[in-house]
Amino acid sequence: MNKLNAWLHPVIRGTFYDKVWDPETHNMYVAINQGHDLRKALAQTAVTLLGELADPMEIYSLTDITCGSNEGTITRGRNAELRGSYIKIAADMADTGITLRNAATIEKTKLAPANIVINKPSRLMMLVPETLPLGEYELSVTTRYGGAATLLKEPRTALPNMPLIVT
Repeated sequence: MNKLNAWLHPVIRGTFYDKVWDPETHNMYVAINQGHDLRKALAQTAVTLLGELADPMEIYSLTDITCGSNEGTITRGRNAELRGSYIKIAADMADTGITLRNAATIEKTKLAPANIVINKPSRLMMLVPETLPLGEYELSVTTRYGGAATLLKEPRTALPNMPLIVT
């Protein structure tokens, strides 16, 4: 027995046939029973918040599928792949999608849903519009995806950490 008065004991689940251990039908875990001292110590425990949890949505990489480059360039009329977390475009709404903002003219081009070829939580593949003018852009992904079948009330946006050049 330890100082906090808790008991640990192994538990084996499953029916034994012929007194033989079978990992397919048996499993084992450890059960913990709290004693008076442990419950008392838990009641005196203080919680300190160290800060707000960071947004899990992030873009890790952008790759031009035509040439395999991940140096921040994409080719008009070709596919580009985004890798990240929580980037799936959920809910086809006016405030969600992939947007390209021209650095020189500040004009925004939102990709049509049909231009998003693969739409997964960690991977987006998009067809870059053929009509997009050449130049430097800022890419943004805005979604309400919150994991599994969860839609967020408010959209959130992720930007890659590099400028984007359309060639």
